[in-house]
Amino acid sequence: MGLYNRKNQITASINSGNPEYNEFDYTHGDTFILTTDGVHDNLTDKEVYSKFVAAQRDGADPSKAIANEALRVSKQGSFRSKPDDITCMVVIENPNLIETHNSAVKSLVEIDSTRENSKLDELFEKLYARAL
Repeated sequence: MGLYNRKNQITASINSGNPEYNEFDYTHGDTFILTTDGVHDNLTDKEVYSKFVAAQRDGADPSKAIANEALRVSKQGSFRSKPDDITCMVVIENPNLIETHNSAVKSLVEIDSTRENSKLDELFEKLYARAL
């Protein structure tokens, strides 16, 4: 009988109170490829890595390359094809961004935000101008 007889019941949720998480060490410059199961339903780990390397080599966006390949495979009608949510995000740890962020935050403190004409948009423009 299993879950079939309980198909109208919620058996798990995003906020279940028992989150699953992992902790691990990383070093400067490490790259993380974060994907939903829709990517791995359609691509093997090796295919994901190959798409990542090719996109990096070609100067393309690796997240889009991986997601687009998973979408392409999902529409092929092969035994691996599975329509599902397909999301990919590539995160590259960059210590220079931390320094840039800290510098930008410090500059915000120096901005006189008490002026009558001061706008939040102006603060963000200065923040992002210094971050670039």
